[in-house]
Amino acid sequence: MENSITQWNNAISISRSYQNSEKHHLLCYEDLVENSEATLVDLCSFIGVEYQREMIDYHKQSSSVLGNDIKNSWRRDVLKPIRSTHLVKYDQLFNESQKEEIEARLYRGGTVSTNTHTTMKLTH
Repeated sequence: MENSITQWNNAISISRSYQNSEKHHLLCYEDLVENSEATLVDLCSFIGVEYQREMIDYHKQSSSVLGNDIKNSWRRDVLKPIRSTHLVKYDQLFNESQKEEIEARLYRGGTVSTNTHTTMKLTH
C-alpha cells in the first residue's frame, strides 16, 4: 500500500504542476465509464482528432492492433470494454479504518472513487 500511495501522490503532484498548461488534459476513469461518448468527444477535441463512434467499441478491434502478443495482463484488459466494476474496488478492498488511513496520506487535490460512483475530493 505504501508504494501505491507514493505513486498516487507523485502522479497528482505532476498533474497539478501542469494543470494550467494548454497541453495538459486530465481525464477521470469515472467520467470515461459513466459518460463515455462525451468524455471521448472532449478528449478528441483536445488532441485535435475527429471523434469516431467506433472509439467506444475499441475493444472489438484492439486484437488487430496488438496481435497475438497479449501476455501482459494490461494488454489482455485492452481486449475488454471499459468496466464500471473498477469503480467499486476501493470500497471492496479496504475497510473503513484502512480508507481513513489512505485518505489521510493522499496528496491534496487527489480523488478517490466511492461506491456511489461519486468522486470525493481530498482537500487536506
